[in-house]
Amino acid sequence: MLRAVVVLIVLQLMPSVALAAERIALVIGNQAYNDKVGPLRNPHNDAALVGKALTEAGFRLLTPRKDAKRHEMLYAVYELAEQLRTTGRGAVGFVYYAGHGIAVGGENVLIPTDADNTSDATLGILGVRLSEIVDILKRDAPDAVHFVVVDACRTIRGRRGDRGFVPVNDRRTGVVIAFSTAPGETATDAGTNGAPYAIALAEEIVKPGLTDQVVFNAVRTRVVNSTSGQTPWTHDGLIGERVVFKATSPPSAPEIKPSAPARLSEAAEAWDRTKDLTDVSAFEAFLRRFGDTYYGDLAKVRLDALKKAEAARQTAEVTKKKSDESGRAKAEAKRDRVQEEGKKGDTSSIAGRWTWTQQCQGGSYRGIFQISVVGANRFRGSINQESPQSSGDIFDGRIQGSGISFKATLQEVEVFHGSLMGSGRMQGTSTSKLWAQCTWSASKG
Repeated sequence: MLRAVVVLIVLQLMPSVALAAERIALVIGNQAYNDKVGPLRNPHNDAALVGKALTEAGFRLLTPRKDAKRHEMLYAVYELAEQLRTTGRGAVGFVYYAGHGIAVGGENVLIPTDADNTSDATLGILGVRLSEIVDILKRDAPDAVHFVVVDACRTIRGRRGDRGFVPVNDRRTGVVIAFSTAPGETATDAGTNGAPYAIALAEEIVKPGLTDQVVFNAVRTRVVNSTSGQTPWTHDGLIGERVVFKATSPPSAPEIKPSAPARLSEAAEAWDRTKDLTDVSAFEAFLRRFGDTYYGDLAKVRLDALKKAEAARQTAEVTKKKSDESGRAKAEAKRDRVQEEGKKGDTSSIAGRWTWTQQCQGGSYRGIFQISVVGANRFRGSINQESPQSSGDIFDGRIQGSGISFKATLQEVEVFHGSLMGSGRMQGTSTSKLWAQCTWSASKG
């Protein structure tokens, strides 16, 4: 109880700080003025620097306006106000203007690029009054906090003796108006990549945890130290609550393990997506996450079945591989044996009596071969032809190559080519001077 009271007291003593849910920014950079007004060098750089910093700080940046005319400036402000209004209470708007500005008839006026001179009449008609901008923002987005930053009061041609803005007398709350220099002073446009005020603002606004007051005070100090006679000032209409432009990184939230019902529901959903898979690694991952649940037990059963199936598949592959290798080895051995027998010229394979038939263009023939071995790779035979009948024709033959292929010549009239086709069978072709190629076959016995 005492601890809760202490915490409550500490919270009440802390300054009120707002971290807006939605932040929207608009930047305008006018520098392409004609010679009667006086062109500037840095407003485009200034708007780019500040726009980039606001984005880094968490603002949503609208389309930047460059060298805007009066109606373009006001349309952009209306767009910002509309988006802030639709966002709702607690939004923060930020307008940054870099360019020419001056007080005309007691009014602070921002000068658009369509003003072709600096007369009171021209600026009264074409100039954008600062009060116009604030009126639009407060009327159309009354629940938002508004920052309007005017980086102007740069030296203007044709306005001798006129220097800078006049003090703001606006009592409305919820608006902070920041000027790059004090009333009656001018702001410098010097700098290679940006003017001093824009550079300081862009660097300070991105520092985490700083409120708007701290940021603008730091900018004022830096500009005073880096220039001669330029003193930024601020009209502050915020009451109590301050705005932190860039929040500090929140501490990491502690890991909270889900309750048992929530964990079971999560496991059930994961199991529904996993159960039909066939990838072992998927079930191993499931067990690492949900191994202590009912679905973890189911996953273990499924994982064991997958591993057994994989082992059986691998065993079958090994068995098939061995069988294929054995078959290939036997076939190769048989081929080698046949080739070796052929190399040795084993004429005994064709020695003996053969019943023979032959088919030629001129007709069919049949008869008996009687073959005997007369030497290595050499044999002799006789043909007793039954149809048409003849006998005693002698032929000589020689084994050629492997596979017991042979060639035989019958009295230099007919040439036989043949091969042993297996146990007791041979076949081949023959040619003679009487007809074209014939085909023949013979069986032993």
